[in-house]
Amino acid sequence: MSPSGANSYAAGTQVTVTQSPSGGYNFADWSGDCSGSGSCVVTMNATQAVTGNFALIVSSTPTPGPSPTPASMFTLTTSANPPVGGSASPSGSNSYAAGTQVTVTQSPSGGYNFTNWSGDCFGSGSCVVTMNATQAVTGNYALIVTPTPTTPPTPTPIPTVAPPVGLKYVIVGSSGTILTSSDGATWTSRTSGTSNILEDITYGGGLYVAVGRNNASGGDVSIVTSPDGVNWTSRSSGTSNTLKGIAYGNGKFVVVSDAGDTLTSTNGIDWTVESGGLGALAVSFGNGEFVDSRTIGNRGKDITFNNGLFVIVGRDGWIET
Repeated sequence: MSPSGANSYAAGTQVTVTQSPSGGYNFADWSGDCSGSGSCVVTMNATQAVTGNFALIVSSTPTPGPSPTPASMFTLTTSANPPVGGSASPSGSNSYAAGTQVTVTQSPSGGYNFTNWSGDCFGSGSCVVTMNATQAVTGNYALIVTPTPTTPPTPTPIPTVAPPVGLKYVIVGSSGTILTSSDGATWTSRTSGTSNILEDITYGGGLYVAVGRNNASGGDVSIVTSPDGVNWTSRSSGTSNTLKGIAYGNGKFVVVSDAGDTLTSTNGIDWTVESGGLGALAVSFGNGEFVDSRTIGNRGKDITFNNGLFVIVGRDGWIET
């Protein structure tokens, strides 16, 4: 303070006392013959004493406020199924701020193909996940299987019975026409015993069998047989529907009709009729089975078997194997 210490003054003198705080202290107030914290003026009409009071400056530690609430975070987990099939990127579990859009990509391992996503992505296209909740994505992979080549079965030989000596070709047609030839050039007309249209013919078990349509007045459809292609005998078919095709194999004749009847016989003379099937225009035997010409749209007109393969032909240049 100033003046400092003890000093003498004439009576009535007014002395102004000032304070000067040291470093680290603040002036607080006066005590003694001055008070308060303002100016101090002492009138010397008696012995006086003044004290300046100082206070240590204490640095206060700020009270920590509440921690700011962090932005919401969500976890995205990716995986592969099976694990050896491939991988996804980003892989494993990762955290993202709410609203982040994460693109997940897939990478198949050697020998595997990516098939589709499951979980929070689906389909086989791109996978973009919006992180508004915990998400999980799985990439599914399939093993690439190389098929082992298979050897086709050896065709079952078609049983053949040689036609009579000197007769190689027999054809049938309208009005009961039957023609025979030994060379395919010179033809001889034979008497069939029927005026009905004959649709097809086959040879088996030592017998020619031809089939065709019914006569104008109804009755059985034409079936005529011959052991030599020259002399023909009419047989009862047991149906009035038109017979379109005939084949022989494994000791049996099979006849098909466009009305759905199927006729079978082991000797070409006695016939069993099964009705209610689908109509067909031709039938062939191969690989141990009979196959008819029924196809989508009923376009099949004829069928044959050769070299292990059935071939059906039909309208508008149509062919099916």
